Amino acid sequence: MFCEISQSSIWRSLHRRRRNDDGEMPRPDDHQEWEKVFHMTQDKNSTRTSVTVSFPPSTVSNEEVKRGVLLMLFGGVAKKADEGTNLRGDINVCIVGDPAQLRVKFSSEMVEEFSPRAIYTSGKASTAAGLTAAVVKDEESHEFVIEAGALMLADNGVCCIDEFDKMDLKDQVAIHEAMEQQTISITKAGVKATLNARTSILAAANPIGGRYDRSER
Repeated sequence: MFCEISQSSIWRSLHRRRRNDDGEMPRPDDHQEWEKVFHMTQDKNSTRTSVTVSFPPSTVSNEEVKRGVLLMLFGGVAKKADEGTNLRGDINVCIVGDPAQLRVKFSSEMVEEFSPRAIYTSGKASTAAGLTAAVVKDEESHEFVIEAGALMLADNGVCCIDEFDKMDLKDQVAIHEAMEQQTISITKAGVKATLNARTSILAAANPIGGRYDRSER
């Protein structure tokens, strides 16, 4: 969650910014704001703490959960192993907790506001086709076409799946390829395709029995 930033690179980036819709150049105070951000990033621990606390400021505590969700949003770096295997850079996170609004808030409101592309769905009401992709017959052309599911729509973004524990086992198995390989393979009705699903998955689930038993350790 930390990278080296030079003050000169920040200043150059300000001059390279495009004009806005009104054709105006950036305001002079933008430089002062970027200087403030630059000084904040010099303290690694302070930056991490500030970002965690402010995500979102309305939610107190739960720093470990916040940090995990933030790391997912920032993402990792895609790599290629020596043997030629592609390693995904996107991170999948599962939040397990008692039924409460906070869990839903993490998986929907926070991520949807923070991420430019985020899709929220309920695992209880979703099918494998709704999460991945389906082949349907077009009413006009009468040809079979692919209808995108939640994971396809969240390509290069985040897919939030609430009530993950309520999903049928076959539906959970259907998204394994998307979670690991970040692709969706479909062969149906004469349609054969491999589709991109380069998305991070934020799943929210209840513990076994619906709630944590505080008496058990």
